Amino acid sequence: MENFAIATLLFMIMLPGKSPYAAVGGASPAENIRNGNFAYESNDKSKIPPGKWGFIWSHMSYNTRTAFVDTFRKDGQFFAPDKRMNAEQWLDVFRAYRRGIDHMLERDPMAMDIFPTRLKKRECKRCHNMFIPDPNRYSPFCPDCERKDVWKSYPCSNPRCNNTITLYNRNRARYLNKRLPEYCNACWQSTPCRSCGYMIAKWMYDEQDGLCRRCYRHQHGKRKKAAPIKSTHQTHMAAQPVRQSARLSNMHAPSATKATIQPKSVNSSPRNRISKNESNNTNIVLVFVILILIFIMLAPIYFAVSWYLSLRS
Repeated sequence: MENFAIATLLFMIMLPGKSPYAAVGGASPAENIRNGNFAYESNDKSKIPPGKWGFIWSHMSYNTRTAFVDTFRKDGQFFAPDKRMNAEQWLDVFRAYRRGIDHMLERDPMAMDIFPTRLKKRECKRCHNMFIPDPNRYSPFCPDCERKDVWKSYPCSNPRCNNTITLYNRNRARYLNKRLPEYCNACWQSTPCRSCGYMIAKWMYDEQDGLCRRCYRHQHGKRKKAAPIKSTHQTHMAAQPVRQSARLSNMHAPSATKATIQPKSVNSSPRNRISKNESNNTNIVLVFVILILIFIMLAPIYFAVSWYLSLRS
């Protein structure tokens, strides 16, 4: 418990006054602690919470973010109470953070601001210039290089996501004669179900009220009950009003156009025809067996009579 308190205190120092398990997706902090629902990601390619807290988080060093994620995320390396980082391990993390301050300031002058007003700058993978990334989606290229290489751009299918899916010319061969991705990379991040804690994709979390498929079916009663089977008497009684109304309509109809209602033949259905053929086959076999038995019974009498007549002659 002491190590968890140390990690929480350090997080609230780095993000002034912000709890690591503040309300995410409508859940309470206590529920987020039980489920390990930590809203931040250590990877730069992942989506971060909007606003000033996401800006502060992006300017932290990668090793510091990874330590927080492994501590507060359910599937993290240090999430279990007996594996949490102690004070000495956290000191090593922040000593490394202090040694890298000069390098961070060279890449982005806003790296040491308490409340930065934008995301941390990134290096373009093509022209190697520093640029301010878009907070709604990840791109390895600066806007100038991206415009030259964009193949397709369309919104994510998640109604709660405002990201844009961008495919580049290098992706043409990959998606040739295949379906294009419907959800952005951020919507494929693993998020625990708020009921059972099972890890599901974020788009499923958003579209199914924070529940996995099994919990969603259980709570919303998706499984339909089988319809009760009506008895023959109930079916006959239900059909009587229809037959009476049809009979009355035929009585009042003109003689030239009077419709004749012919009852449906019982033997017209395929099932009845099959059962009738089977009964006919059974009768033929039965007759054949009876004839054989009669022959067996009469054969000794025939041979005896023939033998007697041969003796007299």
